[in-house]
Amino acid sequence: GVTALSYNAYYNNSNSPTREFPSDWNTDVTAEFRQPLFQGAGVQFNRIAGPGAIPGYNNGVIIARIQTDIALADFENSVRVFVRDVEQAYWTLYLAYRELDAVVAGRDAALATWRRVKALQDQGAKGGEADQEAQARGQYWAFVSEMEQRRNNVFAAEAQLRYMMGLAVADGRQIRPSQEPTPAKVSFDWREAMCEAMSRNVDLRRQKWRVKERELELIAAKNYLLPQLDAVGQYRWRGLGDDFWYANRTGQPYDTAMQNLTSGDHQDWRFGLELSLPIGFRKEMAGVRHAQLNLARDRELLREQELEVTHQLASAIRDTELGIQLIRDNYEYSVATKHEVGAVKIAYETGTTTLNVLLEAQRRAAEAEVAYYRALVNYNLSIVDVHFRKGSLLEYNGIWLAEGPWAGKAYFDARRRAQARDAGIYMNYGFTRPKVISRGEYQQQAGPGFTTMPADEGMPMDGTMMFEEINPPLPEGASTTGGSGAYSAGAIGPRLSGAARPRDTIAQKAAALFNAPASGDASFAATPSQPVAAPGVQPVNYDAEPATEPAGVQAAANEAPNAPIPLATPQWKSR
Repeated sequence: GVTALSYNAYYNNSNSPTREFPSDWNTDVTAEFRQPLFQGAGVQFNRIAGPGAIPGYNNGVIIARIQTDIALADFENSVRVFVRDVEQAYWTLYLAYRELDAVVAGRDAALATWRRVKALQDQGAKGGEADQEAQARGQYWAFVSEMEQRRNNVFAAEAQLRYMMGLAVADGRQIRPSQEPTPAKVSFDWREAMCEAMSRNVDLRRQKWRVKERELELIAAKNYLLPQLDAVGQYRWRGLGDDFWYANRTGQPYDTAMQNLTSGDHQDWRFGLELSLPIGFRKEMAGVRHAQLNLARDRELLREQELEVTHQLASAIRDTELGIQLIRDNYEYSVATKHEVGAVKIAYETGTTTLNVLLEAQRRAAEAEVAYYRALVNYNLSIVDVHFRKGSLLEYNGIWLAEGPWAGKAYFDARRRAQARDAGIYMNYGFTRPKVISRGEYQQQAGPGFTTMPADEGMPMDGTMMFEEINPPLPEGASTTGGSGAYSAGAIGPRLSGAARPRDTIAQKAAALFNAPASGDASFAATPSQPVAAPGVQPVNYDAEPATEPAGVQAAANEAPNAPIPLATPQWKSR
């Protein structure tokens, strides 16, 4: 309802002969009220529609609160996307460095092979034919070209990370990731992850706020279909006089307007009911239909978003399961290629194989190392994607959103209003209209009492997400409990590097990775016999931990050339 107390004063000056006074003051003091009984009545409608509401436009305090929560969800979503992009840029830079290290090691191995073939050609010995020298030289320059591309990828990835972090494109420092990606197997419970995504995903929470807003708008729109029946009342004091205010009163009835007003002789009042009933309610029905369409649209969007989140979450969990398997497979592939390089090198030195077989083995060894680190990075990115889809990415990265301090005047007003409420009489109505739609700050951490989805909902799975176990075919006579396919019971991830030791140079790393002799000189060469630094290309001492010599390769080198190479068992270490 509306209650008003008003005071009005009017002055009129006219030379009309019908007027008793050529000029007069007309004043009144009015007290009135209007209480809607049907349309516009109730706390619920006024909290939704707000003051001056019309069909289709609502600006009540409840709508304002919901819009504030939507704005907070938008801010949280922006932070979440930014954190994911920064982490992706970080691991992309890590992978770029690893790819560059592998290509540099392959280049050095190709350079050592080219020098050896060139030396044989200069001596006119067997194995130094022109076609073999051209093959070795071609592989070396192919690695050089690929190394230039990989180095450019490093610069591009670093620039992207700098841009995400708000740093200058170049400041005399080089950014290199210090944290290694985890090879540990991470398993997610499907029902728990699904229930967490349905309640914590910021896109779903934002859409749920939008649906609640549409529901309240529909309640307000239906209120306009009621007839407008208002209880009204008015009481008014009037005053009329030639002068507005004159201290020396003469006793005349219309001497001054204020004298006439305060005499109390001129009053009027009215009390009653006012009914307004439009025919057809066309405008109001259009508003209700519009609110219903908006609500149906947002509810359907919520259902589609929930379906999309379930598919995205399932895809992310599948990627984690695939990622850990690819890590193991590419580890075995890398170990096998290292064995191949060692065996083929021995066979080439004894003259039982050709040069192109050795060059191809060196190329596959470099590709295998790149494939392993790519699988490792993709696995870590899939873990990030799972947390991104189920709404726990900020908690996963230790990021918390908090509201800053308010202005001092806000605390003063809140304290004063609290004191005013304490002085009043508390009345427990037992309910509130509309019902509670927000309980304050959103809990950013899932506690131990987090409930899971009922067994009859979601995907029919028990415990962790299950995948069909596919055993790869083994060579004839191979055992599933030993050799290169054996994994310890406590294995959580592969590591190509061995025990900690001082950092090696690139040439030593090439010797460890490809079983090539370490020349101690990683510079480019114009000819294999005379190492000269290539113009514009400076050798970089990458301090990445090099891969170790595969177990069994060195032992095979000391045995007969045709002796079988023992298989290496991968060593799994927890991080």
